[in-house]
Amino acid sequence: MSSQTRKFSRFLVPAVFLLAVLVSIALILTKPQANTAPVRETVRSIETLTIETGSLAPTIPVFVRVTTPNHASLRAAITADVTRLLALPGVMVQSGEDLVVLDDREAVLTVEQRKADVLDAQSQIDAENVQHENELFVIINDKGKRAEHNRAQIIKRHKIQLRGLQAKKQRAESALKLAQLDLKRTRISSPFTGQVTALHVSTGDRVRPGDKIIDLYDKTTLELTGIIPNRYIPALQNAVNKGTKLPAQGSINEREITAQLERLGGSVSENSGGVDVYFKISSDQTFLQLGRSMKVHLDLPTESNTFVVPNTALYGTDTIYKVVNKRLKAIAVSRLGDFPPKNGVAQSLLRSADISDGDIIMTTQLPNAVENLLVKVVDANR
Repeated sequence: MSSQTRKFSRFLVPAVFLLAVLVSIALILTKPQANTAPVRETVRSIETLTIETGSLAPTIPVFVRVTTPNHASLRAAITADVTRLLALPGVMVQSGEDLVVLDDREAVLTVEQRKADVLDAQSQIDAENVQHENELFVIINDKGKRAEHNRAQIIKRHKIQLRGLQAKKQRAESALKLAQLDLKRTRISSPFTGQVTALHVSTGDRVRPGDKIIDLYDKTTLELTGIIPNRYIPALQNAVNKGTKLPAQGSINEREITAQLERLGGSVSENSGGVDVYFKISSDQTFLQLGRSMKVHLDLPTESNTFVVPNTALYGTDTIYKVVNKRLKAIAVSRLGDFPPKNGVAQSLLRSADISDGDIIMTTQLPNAVENLLVKVVDANR
């Protein structure tokens, strides 16, 4: 092959490749375009509520326990053997009723000894009085300064001796009272009407002063104790100071419990972020057990310019959506507390400067709710 032929072949291949590329680009540019339909905005169907503002009282849940200020742990005051158990755990007892009986034989003997000591002291006083009368009789006819001196000395000695004997009698009488008190302590009795919670001894046990005998609590002084978050304390303290009785409601085993806020604790509970609160039970409490836990709903003081929404209207704890011209608008709110359920649906009490009477808010929980979302109302005033 000649040199001219080889040179021509070397430039032919690139020229063919370039021509193919240009043809492909031309085909792509001249390809007929498909008609594209305009994108339609998705419309979400929602339920709404028309707002009505007013002065309403929010409620907050409070977890409480049944407590009492009168929870006694009775202990032995003397050394003695347990002879009888008259009350067992769970038993209801009356004020003054005997619960446990201790052996009283030693106590009885001690009382008899102390009585004898009192009689002995009295007899010594009587003997001193007789002796004094005899001494005065002996010198009754004596005259002169020496006689007067002797008489004064006799009287002085008698007074000193009598004071000592009277003090001895007083000590004997005090010892007798203590012995009689110890005798009474052989019968452990209830200080109030209540229910026994624990028994720490058995028949035949020997107890010493300070040993636990029996525990019980006063059924007539039961109350509910819980913790309220700090943000609610100013309003509650103000109500308590004014004498306002804020009500609370709850239930145990389908039995209704009603109570009233009685007082606030004097200190913040450690690691709790709140303050102890105490409720006086106003309903039947005979079926309650000490230490039982439950939840009550406390009615807070009335708040003005507030409105109620179902919890489904809330996004997080501080946002709801208002419907304006078929589109959503996010509104910041302050949640003041719960509100009694309506038709079984939980509700919240809110306040917002951007909400007025007649505003329409969305009550449907949309997973993709955003500002300016197009919506369609299918059920108003739910």
